[in-house]
Amino acid sequence: MKKRKQRLAAAMLALAAFLSANAQGVLWRQDSLPEVVVTGTGTQHLLKDAPVQTEVITSKMLQYYAGKSIEDILSGLTASFAFGEDDMGSQMQLNGLGNSYILILIDGKRIHGDVGGQNDLSLIDPQNIEKIEIVKGASSALYGSDAIAGVVNIITKKHHEEGLLIENTTRVGSYGDVRQHNGLALNYGKFSSYTNFQLQHSDGWQNTAVEHTEGSEPPITDSRNKTVNRHTNWQIAERLTYQPTKNLELYADGSTYWKRIYRVSGRHPHYDVKTWDMEYHNGSASIGGKWSRSKTDYISLDVDWHRHAYYYYYTATTLVEDYEKSAGTPYYPYFPYLPDQKELQSDQQRTMAALKGVFTLPERPATGQRQCMCKTSSTLSAT
Repeated sequence: MKKRKQRLAAAMLALAAFLSANAQGVLWRQDSLPEVVVTGTGTQHLLKDAPVQTEVITSKMLQYYAGKSIEDILSGLTASFAFGEDDMGSQMQLNGLGNSYILILIDGKRIHGDVGGQNDLSLIDPQNIEKIEIVKGASSALYGSDAIAGVVNIITKKHHEEGLLIENTTRVGSYGDVRQHNGLALNYGKFSSYTNFQLQHSDGWQNTAVEHTEGSEPPITDSRNKTVNRHTNWQIAERLTYQPTKNLELYADGSTYWKRIYRVSGRHPHYDVKTWDMEYHNGSASIGGKWSRSKTDYISLDVDWHRHAYYYYYTATTLVEDYEKSAGTPYYPYFPYLPDQKELQSDQQRTMAALKGVFTLPERPATGQRQCMCKTSSTLSAT
């Protein structure tokens, strides 16, 4: 009797697991059937008809997986991605090729800003992602040499529901990990607004306090160098949309971003003594519009400005060599920076204007040829 109950319980558990997996698979397939993709060709195609193989991480998949970061989402929901997080960025790889060969787009626009030459993926709020389109393999013909490994296009959420929407998501983890997201959407008639705030913080962690030294000196056993240092970043973004007619949509958006990496100082010169933290200030502003002549034909104009500034934030008095002598200023071989002073290391600014038109050529009645999509675009940029 006991064995019969055990077999019955096991059969019921197996059936429940099968039904759950089947239901989840059906949901994911249903979610992906009507998907329209743009990344592979720059024009809209149904996923099943796209001429360039495109992988889509849908909104349902994002909802079920609930990844805490874009690194977590990509490594967990698609193959071929690898990450090695440290203070110099995410060390992203796709099919063995590094960050320099992977193009990251947000709503079709190149991400601007890096940490040690690596894309700063903390600019992307995982709670504000509608879907992710991934094209693996060389896409240099469309996007340039930055896309030899592939393209990752982050499509952000567009809130079209009438009325007021308030969002809040808070995640807390080990090592003081905090992820905060707040959103406020307002849609009223032809006008819509969406305000997004995100905060990320970690106390960092240390794999080992042992650090090898140069030459014959014994290793350090009390190093304060961390594998990942304590860091905090936050971002505020706003997008305004106005649709005066059914076929015309105008928009304006902007964002400000701040990040600081706190470096703990030890007592071993040349190894773990740190006298400055690293600080990043980003800003962006965009305006544009799209006029749709039909379901397939449209003209769009986008004007974007981005800034990425990198500073040393001094935490102890630091003597900097090779201080330049200016007119009327005495020359000193070393210039002191005091605590709480900043020194600008780099200031990258980019302004771009893009005019794009997509038109459908009509069929030839005699031959019955299909319609084809033809795109013309013009881009101006200044850095």
